[in-house]
Amino acid sequence: MPTSPQHHGFHRAGRHEGLQRRDRRLSFEFDDGAWTLRDLDSGDAYRSGQDRKPSEPTDFAYLARVPRPDRRGSLLLFTGIHPAGTLGVVGLLADDLPHLHRVTGERTFSALIRVDYDSTTAETLAVAMVGQPRWQDFA
Repeated sequence: MPTSPQHHGFHRAGRHEGLQRRDRRLSFEFDDGAWTLRDLDSGDAYRSGQDRKPSEPTDFAYLARVPRPDRRGSLLLFTGIHPAGTLGVVGLLADDLPHLHRVTGERTFSALIRVDYDSTTAETLAVAMVGQPRWQDFA
């Protein structure tokens, strides 16, 4: 599987990669030379603005609460298509974790996150979940 510098750790992370691959609602795909997040329910594809022509200062990220491999609790798994997406999720978790917890509770889920950023400074401008969390058991 091709890897980009931004995904070297995530896509080669062994068991963590396996955790994301068990997601039946969202999937990373390498398509036309770029990583894309696909909503498997709707078939919609979400490609980073950096990988479009002309480029746009927007990125997408994957965020999920998944069971730990030993089934003793859960962990948060996240990555952006590019660093801007990853940083956007970090900001979301740092700034809005109580709201995210109110929405998701203790349930396992995956979510697609849109991140808009300043093209000059790469500063995150806006972060929003695309649609609702996708509830699942990651069996």
